[in-house]
Amino acid sequence: MSSREPPRVPDTIMVVEDEGKVRSLIMGVLQGAGFAVIAALDGRDVLDLCAVHRSPIHLMITDFKMPGMTGGELIRRVSKIRPGMKFLCISGHPSEAVVMPQVTVLEKPFPLKTILDKVYELLDS
Repeated sequence: MSSREPPRVPDTIMVVEDEGKVRSLIMGVLQGAGFAVIAALDGRDVLDLCAVHRSPIHLMITDFKMPGMTGGELIRRVSKIRPGMKFLCISGHPSEAVVMPQVTVLEKPFPLKTILDKVYELLDS
C-alpha cells in the first residue's frame, strides 16, 4: 500500500462507521499497516470508549452521517475531551461535512490506499 514503515509503537486510530463492511475494510487496511485500531459504531459508542480508554488516541476517522449524532457534533465533543486528537471525516456528501481547522474531509467512495495515505499525512503533520 504505502512505502512508509510501520510505527515502532503503533499509533492508535479510532474508526467510527455505522456500516459494518466499510468499517471492517478500513480497519483491515489500518491494522495491516501496523496501527492499533479501535472500532466504534456511533457517537455514543465513541464517547463511552474515550471515557475508558486511557491511552492516547492519535486519530479518529469518522463518518459524517450516522444515527444519533453527526460527525461534526462528535468531533466537537471529542476534541474537548481529547485535545490534540486529529480527525479525518469521511462523507458521501462532502459539502455537508464539518468545516473545522483540525478536520480533513475525504469524499466517499475512495480507494483504500487513499485513506492510508491521508492517515500518514495527518499523523506526520
